[in-house]
Amino acid sequence: MHCGPTIHTLIEALYPGIQAANKPDNYYLDRTILSCKNDDVDDLNKEILGKFPGEEKVYHSADSVNMERGADANFDPYPV
Repeated sequence: MHCGPTIHTLIEALYPGIQAANKPDNYYLDRTILSCKNDDVDDLNKEILGKFPGEEKVYHSADSVNMERGADANFDPYPV
């Protein structure tokens, strides 16, 4: 499938009006770009996310929990 000469025309063809806020979930569910290389996927994701409205937010994850000695005995680091 060929959607134009640039990556921007491809993005606009698959995600028309992506700059507008409050798109329903199925808007993204019904659209996919496939690529053979992870580097290309990273570049595409960066371009598409750059078009989203609003300020960028970065969320960090934690792979472990720091359990200090003498901590509260009722402390539950893994809540139900």
